[in-house]
Amino acid sequence: MTEHVDESWAQFWAVDLHVHTPGSQDADDAHYGTPEDVVQAALDQGLAAIAVTDHNTAAWCDRMSDAARDTPLVVLPGVELSTREGHLLGIWE
Repeated sequence: MTEHVDESWAQFWAVDLHVHTPGSQDADDAHYGTPEDVVQAALDQGLAAIAVTDHNTAAWCDRMSDAARDTPLVVLPGVELSTREGHLLGIWE
C-alpha cells in the first residue's frame, strides 16, 4: 500500500536574503554588471527570491525590482545597516 503525503501545505523556495549590488559603496562594479545581470545570475542559480541588502543604502532596490519585473524572481527591498555592534539586515515585503 502506498502512503499518500499531502504536500499542499508547504512549499520550499531557494532564496538569498543577503544580496549586494553596485549600490554598496564598497562594491566593485566590475563584479556585478547591470541589474538585469544580477537578476539573471540569481535565476541561473535556481533562486526564487532575493533580498537586496546593500550597505547603508536602498538605492538599487527599485532598479532590481524593475529588472525582475517580467521574470519569476521575487525581489525584496532591504538594507544592511552598519552599527557599532555590527551589521543589521532590514528586509521589507
